[in-house]
Amino acid sequence: MRCKTPKFIGPDTWLANSCDLYLVDYCICGMMQIRVHKVPIRDTDELRQRLVETWAEFQQSEVDDAINQWLMEACIHAVGGHFEHLL
Repeated sequence: MRCKTPKFIGPDTWLANSCDLYLVDYCICGMMQIRVHKVPIRDTDELRQRLVETWAEFQQSEVDDAINQWLMEACIHAVGGHFEHLL
């Protein structure tokens, strides 16, 4: 079986850091993907550089908004009840 993860993300760390495991991360990863892929990428070195640059450009307010959205959805899901166990 061939490894399908990039060389700079080892298979042992890929799953634990997967964006689809955490809703806030999922939102941030979606924004990252849109920004990173605005222009075609030539190789993994360019991908790595673009990921670092894109992450550095993120504003704290964007991360805060993603967290607040998740908290609001957790509250709605709990029908206004306790949802601390979801945090």
